[in-house]
Amino acid sequence: HIIESFINKQKTQDWFMLEYSSLGFIGKMFHTSDLDALVNFFLMFSADKPIDWLLEYYQDTKYCSFGADIQTCSRTKSLHRFRFRPSLFQHIGIYSSLKGKIQKLKDKDFGKNIKLFKAHENPH
Repeated sequence: HIIESFINKQKTQDWFMLEYSSLGFIGKMFHTSDLDALVNFFLMFSADKPIDWLLEYYQDTKYCSFGADIQTCSRTKSLHRFRFRPSLFQHIGIYSSLKGKIQKLKDKDFGKNIKLFKAHENPH
């Protein structure tokens, strides 16, 4: 219900990504119509860079004009990606997808001030 509600609250359907976590590639949602191009991009470069880096680069390529400064690019990308707070997903464990890296980061607002369970009666 929380995820569906956040989708329905978007003022435009022109979003590229809805984020339910601030870390890496965890808790990201995309339109199915964007998945083919996104997955192909990931497959081309997945041996070279971690997926969360590729996601940023994909958005840079898709939304930022060649030669645009960082602030302009960030502003443009922010029109197509929206973050739900507090985070609904958290990285588990310490191993990163980046070879040899230990991932100790934790999403600071994960699970804060949110009621994930709503008491109800199951339909018969």
